[in-house]
Amino acid sequence: PWPIAETPTAPHPASERIAQQQGQGAILDLPFFDTESGQFHGDIFFQQTIHGRPLPFRLDGVREQVVSHSLRENAFYREIEHELLQTPLERGSTCRDARALGELGFGAIVLRLDRLPPDQGAKLEDLLEHCLGPLEHQADARIAWLTETGT
Repeated sequence: PWPIAETPTAPHPASERIAQQQGQGAILDLPFFDTESGQFHGDIFFQQTIHGRPLPFRLDGVREQVVSHSLRENAFYREIEHELLQTPLERGSTCRDARALGELGFGAIVLRLDRLPPDQGAKLEDLLEHCLGPLEHQADARIAWLTETGT
């Protein structure tokens, strides 16, 4: 069961847009944690209830420890994680790694630019756009669709 919001929070336009689509997979909301504390952004769980396609986050742990092992094994996700956490990158990813997220059951990636320093947000936006094509703009977020139905 997903938590019910305890304070009034409006659905983000990106979540509303995703909720309009049928047949989408899980949604990777970025960044799902605060880069300083490592804790979840509280509204991420709420937004995942709005679009109804949750990523299997764990409720314990911090930062990268909270995502599923299958996602962490994907090189494209690791490159995103590297940029979020500013950690050493063993090797870069390929666009094939990005498309493999769809094979793991993901339908879209939502990049919340208001949660990132401008230079970091720009790097992630470029990375997503390079492999997944033009991003859809929804307020302060960018959506990278991993399935045909989102476009």
